Amino acid sequence: DANNRHVDIQLVEILEPTSTTTITNPVTGSGDVIANNIGVGVYETSVSMGQFEYFIFTAPEAGNYNIESWATIEQASNSMDPVIGCFGEVKDSYSINDLTEYDGGGHSDQDYSNFKFTLTAEAGKSYLLLTLANDAESYANSEEASYVFNIEKI
Repeated sequence: DANNRHVDIQLVEILEPTSTTTITNPVTGSGDVIANNIGVGVYETSVSMGQFEYFIFTAPEAGNYNIESWATIEQASNSMDPVIGCFGEVKDSYSINDLTEYDGGGHSDQDYSNFKFTLTAEAGKSYLLLTLANDAESYANSEEASYVFNIEKI
């Protein structure tokens, strides 16, 4: 019944990247971009229209890691569509063909999809991820869209 609803609210700390690394742009194969170094936890990504944000995730132990976006209700009503891609293990250079894993939505809610991606990682290895928002242009008609994502070992 409508008067006896139960709502769970989860409070999390949004972590800052531990450092940054300059890498060759993996999408174009030339020029440099900055990648944020991250571990297990919750992080925020800000994606300008038509741009990517790069992250280097280092696995503290071998196993599977869920990487899941948490777009807000406001973002959902404005068709925000978070996306993640994985270029695999970090190396000296990349091409767009290295983008072997890509998830534009693991679970849906009306006009948008949060991603839920599972990465199988080796202990101590680093993996290059990119984030974007497919529909950042329509999100609040703003120059920049942001959302949070969580990385946890499963």
